Amino acid sequence: MTLEHRVAQLEQSRRRLTLCLIVLVGTGVVALIGSCASEADGGVTRVRRLEIVDFQGAKCAALYASSKGPRLEMYDDNRQLCALLSVESGRPAMLLREAASPAHLGLAIHDAGPTLLFFDKNGKPRIGMSIPTNGPLIRLLDGGGAESLALASRTSGPSLRMNSTDGYERIGISVDESATIAISDAVGRPCAVLGMDRNGQIVR
Repeated sequence: MTLEHRVAQLEQSRRRLTLCLIVLVGTGVVALIGSCASEADGGVTRVRRLEIVDFQGAKCAALYASSKGPRLEMYDDNRQLCALLSVESGRPAMLLREAASPAHLGLAIHDAGPTLLFFDKNGKPRIGMSIPTNGPLIRLLDGGGAESLALASRTSGPSLRMNSTDGYERIGISVDESATIAISDAVGRPCAVLGMDRNGQIVR
């Protein structure tokens, strides 16, 4: 499956999630208006779970409060969960996934900042994007979840790190007051370092 197809499917899931949210909110508003109209002094409509079903009675979406917080779920034509919007322990999160596939996308807001994760067809995280307090970070992971490449933009300057399949850093590039390129051997021992200081002098 191409990246364009995957993005198109995620966009379709996002539109369905937005439409479902509008329908659920509209249903709640109608119910609330009906409740208020039926009681002279006004009132509150309370439900623990609200489900939307199709013409065959199959569940398409559900809005409810779990033990960890509120959740909005959407299901595809195969009755598989394809979109989830939740708030757990005060932290909002969203999950989008392909039909009958572990491949999915997750977005969450943590104390350190927002995080976006892309998972492959085996359910393994492969791309991570986050914005911690010290600057944005993009990480590429191998099939086992180990970091292969990391690109960061810190307050001190940008940096690029490339690791071997064993997890050792092989190439490091950083730019702060000076620019430095470091190359290491198979076990992470420095082999060569080339740098230039702020005055344009080459440092080896």
